[in-house]
Amino acid sequence: MNLKVKLTFFLFLLFQLGARAGININIRQFGAVNDGTTLNTKKIQSAIDSCYHMGGGTVNFPKGIYLIGTIVLKTNVTIHLEADAVLLGSPNLSDYTLSDSFKAEKNRYVNPKGQALIYAFGSKNIAITGQGTIDGQGQFFEAMSRQESIPVFRGEAVAKKVYPPRPRLIEMIGCNNINIKNVEVKNSPSWGVHLIGCESVFIDQLRLDSHVRPNNDGIDIESCKTVFISNSSIYSDDDAICFKSSIEGLPVENVVVTNCILRSNCAAIKFGTPSAAGFQNISVSNCTIYDCAQDAIKFMAVDGGIVEDINISNITMHNVEGPIFMRLGNMGRKVQLNGFEAYHQTALPLSPVGIMRNIRISGITATMKTVDIQDSMLRVAWDKMAVLGILITGIPGHYIEDVTFNDIQLIYPGGGSKEHALNKVPENEDMYPEQHFFGILPSYGAYVRHAKGIVFNNVRFKLAGQDFRPAIVTEDVENLELVNVSAEVDKETEAIVRMVNTKNVLISNCRSLSKTTAFLKLEGKKSGDVFMLSNDFRNVNKPYVLDKNISSNEIKIQ
Repeated sequence: MNLKVKLTFFLFLLFQLGARAGININIRQFGAVNDGTTLNTKKIQSAIDSCYHMGGGTVNFPKGIYLIGTIVLKTNVTIHLEADAVLLGSPNLSDYTLSDSFKAEKNRYVNPKGQALIYAFGSKNIAITGQGTIDGQGQFFEAMSRQESIPVFRGEAVAKKVYPPRPRLIEMIGCNNINIKNVEVKNSPSWGVHLIGCESVFIDQLRLDSHVRPNNDGIDIESCKTVFISNSSIYSDDDAICFKSSIEGLPVENVVVTNCILRSNCAAIKFGTPSAAGFQNISVSNCTIYDCAQDAIKFMAVDGGIVEDINISNITMHNVEGPIFMRLGNMGRKVQLNGFEAYHQTALPLSPVGIMRNIRISGITATMKTVDIQDSMLRVAWDKMAVLGILITGIPGHYIEDVTFNDIQLIYPGGGSKEHALNKVPENEDMYPEQHFFGILPSYGAYVRHAKGIVFNNVRFKLAGQDFRPAIVTEDVENLELVNVSAEVDKETEAIVRMVNTKNVLISNCRSLSKTTAFLKLEGKKSGDVFMLSNDFRNVNKPYVLDKNISSNEIKIQ
């Protein structure tokens, strides 16, 4: 047997071994240099490609710092970072490129939004594991400031700037069976982990710190299904975990998030804004949230889609601006169609108004912080106060339905004036739905508008400082239940609860925690059919105050 035949036979045996047992490759064997200055992109890609062609296995990164640009992860390949191994992103944007074939695939199947340090397309059984670090060196990339980004979010025509191109750290498109475990991900130039149209995703014990640039999300789950995120710590400048539904026919569904610690300069958990196909069958539980500069948990359905069957439970929040924001709106944006078909913005229809329903929020303990709005991103001369209470709002004719709050305790710092209690909340139905854009709410605890079937059960609203606003204000609401609700207000506040054009109401086993004028103030011609049962009114002068347009027959007390 000649040498060429022997070599061919040896390679065949090696391939079979790799296919059966999984090949194990050390990148140093491919010439990778761990000095932190030598660019290793081609050498590491060769190691990944060899592992892939031999049937799959593990590409090991021993101790050291490996400078790279874009690398492509392929089917049946695991990247394993040993302790003290660092994948260091190049500070040069020109190093973040794909091969011509991958460029074509990306342009064909998804709207290009930049490149990534680690990229995968259509791969199966891929993983990033180990106790090492992926450092994107985002501090070296240009970014739009938070002040510049606000007009973009609001859709203002004066905003001519666009986000400078910045690579993500990890981006995977149309992949199946993804495992990301134990690694540390930090200093991304843009989003940390971005998954589009993927299935069977398992993220566990991830340590993510990404706040060197504005608009740096932690994890973005876009039009994916069967996702499990657990035991992770995420600190990001923008949303920590963000669910996006941008592809019609591909909702985010069958998702569990549990046992995570989340910190963000925006939201900890966010649904939207893209919501074309909706969010379904999602559970978020046993998480700690702290130091959020906006609402801790946001629901945003502004591009159509159905948001339903979502359970948020056992969440502790500390030092957040607000606890919950739910917005059903209509920005009238165009949506992507038919799975991963090309995105042609001028040829696509506008999204319809979506649906938001069947959401259960329970076991929430939260302490809100005061906000000096003069120092915030909006630069509005508001007083230092608690700006963001719970806000639930649809738009006229389109209601948020069947939302239950159970076992909730919220502590607000106060600061609302008598003038604030009279504020009118703008509809802003076609605007980017940040809660700040609705201004100071007329209630400190919860404001509910254009909604049906809202239940507050065993909920307590408390104040750390003086506030002249009611705890709860409702407007254009049907089938409202307040059961075992207790709240405190200033003694000069008209009522604990103010209802405007609200009907079919049950108020049961509720009480005021402080002395005030009335428990309920009822206003508006459409208000009525209110039943007050077994309430404790010892701290109020009278159970209710009626608008002149409302007959006393509309309220029954027992």
